Amino acid sequence: MTTRFPVILAGFCLGAPAATAQDLDFTLINMTSVAIVEFYAIPSDIDVLGEDAELGEYYEDNLLSGMALHSRYETTFVVYSGGYYCIYDFFFAFSDGSRFTDTVDICDRADYTLYD
Repeated sequence: MTTRFPVILAGFCLGAPAATAQDLDFTLINMTSVAIVEFYAIPSDIDVLGEDAELGEYYEDNLLSGMALHSRYETTFVVYSGGYYCIYDFFFAFSDGSRFTDTVDICDRADYTLYD
């Protein structure tokens, strides 16, 4: 099952801009055995996590908007980055309490798949 979320990953725009050539469709695919309950993204060149910071503490809003992305499901985000940011730090929290972080070039790929 697929859902679509418009989202501003860069976090600096005041409103959703009109579609441009820099806007990207980015699909998150959950092939793990548990639901993703939180998904956060922030441009990698913005250093918001200190060594003692709790993961996700300084990330923007949960991009899943309080919903869960269940096992074997996917969702597509419209990324309004304005062409300024490509490299993002992703933070995931799962229904079993586990967490995972990764750095992703969203300009170089159209999807991101999580596995167990």
